[in-house]
Amino acid sequence: MGCSENEKSNPFTESVNAFDLIKVYVAGWFGKPGDAFGRNKEFTPDGIFFKEVMKLYDSNKFGCDDFYAAYKLFCFAKEFSKNKENRGILESKFLFYRVVIKLLLSIMKHAGIETSDYQKITNSLIQLILNKEKFDYLCNNAIGVMKDYFRESDEYSFTKEEHMKKENNKNFYLKNGNLFNDQETDFSKNLYSLVYLNCKNMQKEEYPALKEILLNAEKNKKELQQAQIFEQKNQEKVSKIYDYAIQIPELQKLANGKRDNLLWKDICEYLKIEKVSDKTHQQMLKKWVKENKKSIWPPVPV
Repeated sequence: MGCSENEKSNPFTESVNAFDLIKVYVAGWFGKPGDAFGRNKEFTPDGIFFKEVMKLYDSNKFGCDDFYAAYKLFCFAKEFSKNKENRGILESKFLFYRVVIKLLLSIMKHAGIETSDYQKITNSLIQLILNKEKFDYLCNNAIGVMKDYFRESDEYSFTKEEHMKKENNKNFYLKNGNLFNDQETDFSKNLYSLVYLNCKNMQKEEYPALKEILLNAEKNKKELQQAQIFEQKNQEKVSKIYDYAIQIPELQKLANGKRDNLLWKDICEYLKIEKVSDKTHQQMLKKWVKENKKSIWPPVPV
């Protein structure tokens, strides 16, 4: 069967509905796996969770990076579930997403990274996604938690949760809004215990390496932000110098020749103002203008 021109030129081989990714995000980041599994209306444009995500978007706290991180979790779960034997483990993939994030939060906490900031959660997860080995390690640990939780003979099985013993309905339990909800920790007490024990094991194994990845990313981010702030201030300074020089006929040629990098030093050298060791070039020019061009040139800005 031949391919259409569009199919030949389309480089994308995977696609996912934004609706599904918002569910991944709400389940993992908001800690609402039961709601994500059991409800749909709340995730449509008029729904409460959709609106909550849009609030983050409107305040520049949600965007492409968050969709990307959610997408990678979605893909891991999808790939894992291709094996029929694994499908029962991820009967609620939304619970899996939250377990992954809870394990990540533990690493972030030990690295001294703010865990209540959704953007920092996304940034930390992406750093591990960029290191496939570490991302797989994190997700496979979450799978291990899920296996233990759904193993009925396990000490911490979901079947031994008080709510499950009362209702005895797995489907209702997994779709309950209190499932693995930090506001209702008693509802999934055994799952919290399993995650805690898993985190203790991770501390003995990969915590140092995982922490180093996150800390280096935070350090690089801060350095980049500082460089951007410096660059912005420098651009504002250059703009101020240019705006001053361009209004003076004698300096217009100089200003136009160095529009993007004009400095007070350039003006001083152009006017052959001798350097004074304890004065900045701006101070020197200000003094020179006051003495030589007071009634002709505008004063040098502060």
